[in-house]
Amino acid sequence: MRTINMIRQSIGIPENEEASRPEYEAVQNFIAASSMGKIYYRTALAWKAIDEKGEARKLLKVASVYLPRDENVAREIAACALRLG
Repeated sequence: MRTINMIRQSIGIPENEEASRPEYEAVQNFIAASSMGKIYYRTALAWKAIDEKGEARKLLKVASVYLPRDENVAREIAACALRLG
C-alpha cells in the first residue's frame, strides 16, 4: 500500500484515498505501467486474503486498467464480485 499511496499522492490524490474512477488513478503513460498493474493486483490479493474484498475490488479495478488483457486480473475481479441474491 505504501507504493500505491505514493503513486496516488504524486497524481494529487490525498493519502489513504482512491480516485473516483479507476481510470483516473492509473497512470497509463508511465513507463512501468505493467509493473504498477502487478503491484495493484498483488496488493488486491493480499486484501482478499484477509477477507477485505471491498478493498480488493477497488485495487483490482485499477489493475485492470493497467493490465486490460490479463486473465488473472479478470478472474480475481469475478471472484471478488458482489453476489446478489
